[in-house]
Amino acid sequence: MRALLGGDVLITTGAQQGIDVAARALLRPGDRVLVGDPTYGGALGVFRRAGAVAVPVDLSDKRAVADAIERRQPALVFAMSVDNPTGAVPDLRPLAALAAAGEVTLLEDRTLASLVFDDSPPAPLAEIHPYGTVTVGSLSKVLWGGLRVGWLHAAPPLLARLAEQKLDADLAGSAVSQRLAAELLDRNPVEPWLAELARRRDHMSAALATALPEWSWTTPRGGLSLWVRLPGTDTTHFADIAREHGVAVAPGTMFSPDGRHRDRIRISFALPPALLDQAVSLLARAWSAR
Repeated sequence: MRALLGGDVLITTGAQQGIDVAARALLRPGDRVLVGDPTYGGALGVFRRAGAVAVPVDLSDKRAVADAIERRQPALVFAMSVDNPTGAVPDLRPLAALAAAGEVTLLEDRTLASLVFDDSPPAPLAEIHPYGTVTVGSLSKVLWGGLRVGWLHAAPPLLARLAEQKLDADLAGSAVSQRLAAELLDRNPVEPWLAELARRRDHMSAALATALPEWSWTTPRGGLSLWVRLPGTDTTHFADIAREHGVAVAPGTMFSPDGRHRDRIRISFALPPALLDQAVSLLARAWSAR
């Protein structure tokens, strides 16, 4: 990991712990955090527990970001190299430049950065804002969800603050998990998995289009999920119906700091095709029963 990131890293128990450690080190109650909308629901929960206020803004809109930094005076900007839940791969270089100019700390979640289907992974924002960026990474989406190995990367003064907070959470991570992760990384498993994920994405899309033609989505450029619009539907209620039929989906409100996207759901396409077909069949039954 040192070679991949170009410096020292702090090993964490997955990306979620990394975001939590960063929030506890960098935020105080009442601080504002600029976030995309939608954005990763797990990060929103971390910021809420830290007493911070998540401020939604289009992070790919240079003018909107500049205005938000000037007016809202954020303590932190949270961005994802590959958006979760949408699978979009935004150009965040202007965002990083604005954060650097405004001396605002940037927290970049690169958990899905390797999972870009038709292009190279986006470059780390730390290349633009090197002394004010905390980078979060994880192997759980690339290797195996049960392998809880992640990391934080930052300039030495920031990394020291992060390490202090990490000690409050646990004294050390699992050496066995880290050794296993190192062995797996030596086998370069990303490219075969990426090709398989693209096939599963297309398989899921085709199955949904056939069984549920009313639903719509934009084909994701990366990630593990589809961000699907269900017309005229409260998806919080629909998620309950889907669960009763044996399939779990995440309602859109989970990914918004102020309860937007009530007509959206996130659906994972990471499962094998046979299970994806089963999931689509169950979703079609739930849709008919709503």
